[in-house]
Amino acid sequence: MRESRDAFHLAIPAHDLDAAVAFYVTSLGCKLARRYDDYGRPLPAAEPQAALTRYRRLATVELPYEVERYPSSRYALVELQPLSGRRHQLRRHMAHIAHPIVGDATYGKGVHNRF
Repeated sequence: MRESRDAFHLAIPAHDLDAAVAFYVTSLGCKLARRYDDYGRPLPAAEPQAALTRYRRLATVELPYEVERYPSSRYALVELQPLSGRRHQLRRHMAHIAHPIVGDATYGKGVHNRF
């Protein structure tokens, strides 16, 4: 187990993260354990992978209930086929094209989930 005196935490504000890391590692001889983005999430070690989803509309329905600024609510039953296996891929792709999955608390719309 590592002693607390063996490590310290440092936040490095920089416009060019790679240049800042190079400065601290090569010039000052620091060892950096992890790198994080602006939201505190660890940066990926590799380039992001492509994620593809094929979808097909099977049925639609329009209900006479006003939701937000629209006079009626329209829903569709879709068939989704992930062509790559990424985490939350179907949920994120449907939210990205402004058709979130009903019941999805993270990527969906709360108004439709409560309906």
